[in-house]
Amino acid sequence: VNGVQCVRCNGAENINIRLVGGSLYSEGRVEVNYHGEWGIVCDDGWDDTGAGVVCRQLGFGSTGTAIGSAGFGQGSGPIWLDSVLCIGNESSITSCGHLGINVTRECSHSKDASVNCFRSNGTAVRLVGGSSYNEGRVEVNYNGEWGTVCDDGWDNTDAGVVCRQLGFGLLGVAFHFGQGTGLISLDNVLCTGNESTLASCGHLGVGIIRNCTHAEDVGVRCSGPAEFKLRLVGGSSYNEGRVEVNYHGEWSTVCDDGWDDTDAGVVCRQLGFGLSGVAVLGDGFTQGSGIPFLSGVACTGDESTLASCAHYGINITRNCNSSGAGTRCSTLQEFGIRLVGGSS
Repeated sequence: VNGVQCVRCNGAENINIRLVGGSLYSEGRVEVNYHGEWGIVCDDGWDDTGAGVVCRQLGFGSTGTAIGSAGFGQGSGPIWLDSVLCIGNESSITSCGHLGINVTRECSHSKDASVNCFRSNGTAVRLVGGSSYNEGRVEVNYNGEWGTVCDDGWDNTDAGVVCRQLGFGLLGVAFHFGQGTGLISLDNVLCTGNESTLASCGHLGVGIIRNCTHAEDVGVRCSGPAEFKLRLVGGSSYNEGRVEVNYHGEWSTVCDDGWDDTDAGVVCRQLGFGLSGVAVLGDGFTQGSGIPFLSGVACTGDESTLASCAHYGINITRNCNSSGAGTRCSTLQEFGIRLVGGSS
């Protein structure tokens, strides 16, 4: 009235949120899930501050660029939010001012709001506590801290997305593998099954939970092994070189972001050299080609294979150029020998 925009605040309402239609998991049309139905956000008043709140809620940090006019394609279904007005310190989009759920003012899907988030942090996933490397409690890493996932709504579809992200294929079974500690990172995860990463699925937001404890930590059992054959290429001897992995018959490199001696040691162990290895960064063994298969590798040192280490997911990289991770293994392989065909 008299030039003043009236806004109804609904900060207590927690809704799942996801990004749809982008070429990267950190960008896309903003969709929210209210009472089990996905809908969109109108771009009236949509700005970088609101985009930043969405990005932070999804675990990307607080920097985001607002994109209007259905920049990632038009959605369908209800327009749940209109005239969103954030100040920037909200933990979720529903804590921002808005007209009210399902209250719109001259808005259509041609005005669907989108965001492009600055991917300052990775979303590595690992399985912990299983008896084999294709099963365990699901843990995700945001801002360098590992946390668990609550089992509210968790099902085999969500489990399958985790399995695919880790290179096991899409078949997975929801399971429990004991309680974790620390942060509960995600709650009310809702995947369609088409996502390439768990971060792309709908959820309440990073660190936003509803009546959840570590007794509800989710786990998965993936249906098959991740087929990562390894080789060292470009070194002056057979115990050093650029690390290359073979996935589904194709060789490619490993990005060196975060690559360290612990990761190198796991490679050395898998190749039979023992656990002692030195990481070599920045194409130290000549540059590889193609898109790296793995990025954000984070091994603890206890793994028997590189596939068992946490990573962002197959073919998912973050601001990675062609810099390939290298390894220099400090001990020689041990080969059994025998003598055959002699008379004594």
